[in-house]
Amino acid sequence: MEMKGFTSPSPSSCKVLMAAIVALLVLISSTMKNCSATTTKSSEINFIHSSCASILYPNLCYSSLSPYASSVGTNSTRLAIVALKLSLSATRNSSALVTMLSRRVGLMSNETANIKDCVVEVGDATDQLKQSLEEMNHLGGPNFEFNKNSIQTWVSAAMTDHQTCLDGLDRLNGLVEKQIKNSVTTASRLISNALAIINSLTSNSN
Repeated sequence: MEMKGFTSPSPSSCKVLMAAIVALLVLISSTMKNCSATTTKSSEINFIHSSCASILYPNLCYSSLSPYASSVGTNSTRLAIVALKLSLSATRNSSALVTMLSRRVGLMSNETANIKDCVVEVGDATDQLKQSLEEMNHLGGPNFEFNKNSIQTWVSAAMTDHQTCLDGLDRLNGLVEKQIKNSVTTASRLISNALAIINSLTSNSN
């Protein structure tokens, strides 16, 4: 018996209604996922920001490390590894630049000698950073402090190598020297930031 004033929905109307409901549920689910992803991304960015806040070169620290926020998460050890990798990459670039410029024709004798010294220093720094990265793979367990001290020693030595290079170029202000100084200074600052992050690591670091 059909109630007066009431018309049963047609099958086609039901299908349209069901499709609308499904679409709404999909939209809600997608929105929730996006909100969750945004929250996660925000926490990762905040972690980078807080880790860089008390470092000597915080702006460089944040700008260099923030692109890796999603892979670092909130893991201090992974952050230190990324910082070391960036330091090594910058040092290798400096090494290639200094080596190329040391072969430039027309340099004065004192320029040639000091730039060649830089080739050696930055090359040594590259080796030190490579060793520190290898040691990071063994960081943890009962030998944590010993391994951390070894890493700190190598990274500190790499900083000293860079500074020795810069000291040798201190009184030289030619275009070649300025190029080297800019490159080596950037690498040195990245190393300084990496060392600060390493110094903050504990045996309980994630």
